[in-house]
Amino acid sequence: FHDSPLHVGTLSPMFPVLFASPARLFQQNYRGTHLQVNEIENLKLHGIYVDRVNHRDSTNYEKIRVGNPNGRFDSAAESSGLHMLGADYKINNQVTTQVYHANLHDIYQQHFLGLKSRHDIGIGHFLSDLRLFISEDSGDSLAGNIENQHFSGIFGLNRSNHTFSLGYMQSFGATAMPTLSGAEPAVFLDSMSADFSNINEKVYHARYDYDFKDTSLNGLKFMTRYSKGIDIEIRNLPGQDFEQEAIDFDLSYRIPSGKFEGLNLRARHSHYRN
Repeated sequence: FHDSPLHVGTLSPMFPVLFASPARLFQQNYRGTHLQVNEIENLKLHGIYVDRVNHRDSTNYEKIRVGNPNGRFDSAAESSGLHMLGADYKINNQVTTQVYHANLHDIYQQHFLGLKSRHDIGIGHFLSDLRLFISEDSGDSLAGNIENQHFSGIFGLNRSNHTFSLGYMQSFGATAMPTLSGAEPAVFLDSMSADFSNINEKVYHARYDYDFKDTSLNGLKFMTRYSKGIDIEIRNLPGQDFEQEAIDFDLSYRIPSGKFEGLNLRARHSHYRN
């Protein structure tokens, strides 16, 4: 094991089924152990166990809970811990696949399949990002029934400094997609307004990015997007369908050189209605 780091203590995992939220000023952190195995070319293996979380608005560690916005489940049950196994495999320079599994003990287990690609099609690069989550309750089912399949996919065209993207997400099953308390689901839509993963929700998405690379403003990036969710079911409000929509703007700047090289500045704005 010449290139397989082991981390013990404070972790900030960024994986599809265990995601430390970076959406606010302070990072969400977990307490546990992470082993990453890099012994096989183009393959990364991950094993993680965490038993406590330090939320971004708190100074202490507490037990990990399932998120329960709008009463999606029977309760925001807490767990003794979470274990995760996963693999990232780079098929070639154009295609990367991911397979992950996580179990929030006695609450739910979640499986993830992902595929990302980037292909040169002459007029630019065609980008795709497909993600599938399959979730179900496990063990003592402390949060009640959980049964969800969530698919999301986004396709884009990158030409020079411009990227145009269209995406779609849909939630299937008897319940909403489960996520950890204080975190967002690791779908392609990282909105700070809402998670867009309610029961039976269908989401349409359009996005534009501009990278100021190779200009006098090198290091500056701009993004705007529009997302609309329809056919939403709320567990505590049966027999009704709801909608939500968000317009987001994101401006970031990474200082490219000089004394403060590498310093990142970011401004975000979201206009949300439901």
